[in-house]
Amino acid sequence: MEKKPFISPFSLRRHEWKVEWRVQSERPVNREMQRFTGKEERVMQDLAVLQIITHKHLKKHYKMHEKQIQNMLAKRLLVQHRLIKNKETWFIYTREAIEGYKKTFVVKNYWLGYGKEEILQRLVLVDFYFELQRKMNTDITLKAVAIPFQAIFIMNDKAYEVYINRGDPHDLLVALNQSITKERRLFIVTEQLIHLNVLATVLERPKILYRVITDEDIYRKDKHEFFHTLPS
Repeated sequence: MEKKPFISPFSLRRHEWKVEWRVQSERPVNREMQRFTGKEERVMQDLAVLQIITHKHLKKHYKMHEKQIQNMLAKRLLVQHRLIKNKETWFIYTREAIEGYKKTFVVKNYWLGYGKEEILQRLVLVDFYFELQRKMNTDITLKAVAIPFQAIFIMNDKAYEVYINRGDPHDLLVALNQSITKERRLFIVTEQLIHLNVLATVLERPKILYRVITDEDIYRKDKHEFFHTLPS
């Protein structure tokens, strides 16, 4: 049975992954790095996205050479299962991301179950808050952060609650079907990623009546189509 090559986190662009797979498969690879299947493989893809953002930041703001960048990334995130579960390493990386990269990307929260939950959940929500503010181009006040995984945002004099639901296995933003009150809406964000583009679209249309996303919606081929067909 042919072994599936691992996904390199150092690809510069998403469409280069297939090329990178072929190149990496021709090199001697640590066996532990070839054992990724299912969820771990998706984790590696998410790491690759974070690496791409980091790469662009280092090149633009620090004028680092390509070899320096690759060495730095390799030292910071060796994609091995034991490192993914390493609490301190992921905490440091997340903190650096928020302090150093101007809060312009989404922090994936696969690792919340492994580490300093009371700290990490706040980091994820803080990153979410700044990214949302940037996309909406408006002032948003982070009113409160509570446990577990809850934040209240004040935007345009209206309050919005946000929950991160680690128990949902789907890789899609799930919006509740109704407003709690006229000034308060509830959003449930899945474990795999915070889908800011979709959420920003939803928030820009406050008169939308949401409906519950069913399994049929989630497993449709075009998952994003659902969000563009909500009734106005």
